[in-house]
Amino acid sequence: MNMSSNPQVYYFLFEVAPDAEGDNFVNYGGAFAACWVRGETIEDAQDIAINAVSTDGWVISSLEESFIAESEYYEEDPELKAAFEQALREGESYIYYTWTPEPQEEDTIH
Repeated sequence: MNMSSNPQVYYFLFEVAPDAEGDNFVNYGGAFAACWVRGETIEDAQDIAINAVSTDGWVISSLEESFIAESEYYEEDPELKAAFEQALREGESYIYYTWTPEPQEEDTIH
């Protein structure tokens, strides 16, 4: 298969913290950045995703997941399916699942 004629869409899930210099720092304690990126290789796609997340005002803490995305993964979730389809059309799609700067429920020890 000639990858240059049909690049894959790769999925990355990063845990991110707000850049102290940006607007996200005041509004958010952190986020998970879900990224769908079309690329020739997973490394190329990951570089594109890292650059976009950084440009959006986030500092990557960790890579939680990465894999080749397939349309059937998203049949039951319209939001994720739309993000995948946007990456097919436009090359990239991002969703940020943010949380507030206050302590989170899971931070409390019972």
